[in-house]
Order: sequence, then C-alpha cells, then structure tokens
Amino acid sequence: MGTSTAYQLALRGQAVLGIDQFSPPHSFGSSHGKSRIIRETYFEDPLYVPFVKRAYNGWAELQARSGKRVLTRTGGLMIGAPDGAVVSGARASAVEHRLPYEELSAGELRDRFPALRPPDDAAARLVISAGPWMGDLVPELALPLEIERNAVYWFDPLKAAEFTPDKLPVFIHEYAPGRTWYGFANFGDGVKVALHHQGELTTAQAVRRAVSDSEVAGVRGLLKAFLPDANGALRATSVCLYTNTPDENFILDVHPEHPAVFIASPCSGHGFKFSIAIGEAIADVLMGERRRFDLSPFRIERFAEA
Repeated sequence: MGTSTAYQLALRGQAVLGIDQFSPPHSFGSSHGKSRIIRETYFEDPLYVPFVKRAYNGWAELQARSGKRVLTRTGGLMIGAPDGAVVSGARASAVEHRLPYEELSAGELRDRFPALRPPDDAAARLVISAGPWMGDLVPELALPLEIERNAVYWFDPLKAAEFTPDKLPVFIHEYAPGRTWYGFANFGDGVKVALHHQGELTTAQAVRRAVSDSEVAGVRGLLKAFLPDANGALRATSVCLYTNTPDENFILDVHPEHPAVFIASPCSGHGFKFSIAIGEAIADVLMGERRRFDLSPFRIERFAEA
C-alpha cells in the first residue's frame, strides 16, 4: 500500500520519499511471492468490488507504463459448500454488482477443470490437532493449556567414534531432582541434546525463537559434567513448543458441543513417539470401527472434574 501510494503521488508530480525498514523487494511483508491473486466476485464483502474493478485498470496501466507483463487473466473459481462463506459471499458480490457468474456442481467442476478434484459435499468430520494454537481455535472449551518453550542443540562431538548410533543409545538423565535432559547419537548432524520441561512459558505468537548464549552455556555445563566428548562446536539450535496439560497427559476426545469435531493431542512434550498409533486410534473413532485403545483417560471432561 505504501509503495502504491508513493507511485500514485509521483505520477501526480509530487516529490515522494518512501521509507522501508528493509530493502525492497523483500519477503518480510504480510504476503509475498512471484505470483498473486486478483479476484472480482469478492466473497469477504461486496463493498470491496469497486476497489477491485479499479485495481484491474490500475494494474493494466502499470503494465503499459512498465513494459512488463504483470497481469494474466485466468478466470476464477470459488469452491465450497453452496451455503459456505466462500461460495455464498462470492454469489452475493456477483449479484449486487451484476458480475457474470455460473454455479457448477462438483461433477461439472471436475469435468470442466480436470486438474481439480473437489468432493461431492463438504467434510463430515474435522480433526483439530494444532498444538500451541489449540486454545486459540477452540476458546469455548477453555482448555487449561500452558505453552512452554524448550530449546534443542546439536554439537560436533570431539570424539566422533564414541557417538555413533551403535555406541550411544538415546538417553534421558535426571541430573537433579525434577531436572532432566536427554540426548541422541550423531546421525550426521551432530549430537542432539536438550533440557526437558524446564522452559519459560510463552505463546505460539510471542515465543522467543532465538537461543541465547547463556542458554548454550548452560547446556555446555551439562555436557562438560556428563558427556564431555560431545562438547565440541555448536552446529545448530532450534526452539520447540510443548503444549502442556495440567496432568501432562494428552487430549484425545470428541468436542463436547460438536460431535463431528475431534480434538487431538496437545502432547505435553512427549507425544511424537506415539503419533502413528494415535493417528490410527483417531481414525478408529472417526470411522466408527473397533477401537484398539481406550481413550477415556484422555477425555476433555477430566479438567472439569479436577
């Protein structure tokens, strides 16, 4: 918007200064890429249609001035349930602004545009497995979740032969009461180590992604004391988010207000190993098949009972 405003003012003979904290073009905006969409049957609100109509003219004018192709007309498809937000909103824009349109069935759409494979109706079931974003997606459940930041580290071992998978099993070490760290052999990326459940509380939006020198120094202290030959050059760090329940058990349950919605597993930092089996267990529930596991320990209502 800022660049476009500067361009329009310059066209009107004004001296314009544009200030950007980065060097444009860059990839730090709200959206970016080599291709973008322009659409006229605007499903969000018909009030945007006049802006879009003028925008078509503006892009064509810019294309003529620049001598570069910036606009390719492909037509547009708004796909969804007939009463869904996308289709009903696009229809409302088309009717209000007298835009030409036609409605196609799923079968007609597949025939006309064979690259697309829309189903014959909307989905019958929804699984929400959103980790640290779970609370934002189902706020009505008021789930007692805490988001915990935990950093992971990879070090070049000083003695590589000691850290091959056949020489070093995975380990979990309670080095002080209630304080645990864990580690892996070197699979080619260095020896991986991390603290377990000792991170600061945060949110998915505000998490501190950078790993500080003091954090690295703390882990090096553990390496020095307990795994000294792994204490080589730091190769990489990463930040994980544990989504913790009060009892540190999973949530695997049908939404109490929406039986077609399944809430899947804020895992309290220990879920990955189970993922392939839990996916199977969730599928059993959704398909109404024989359940391989008793999921009652993971029900949502246990928090109300506490």
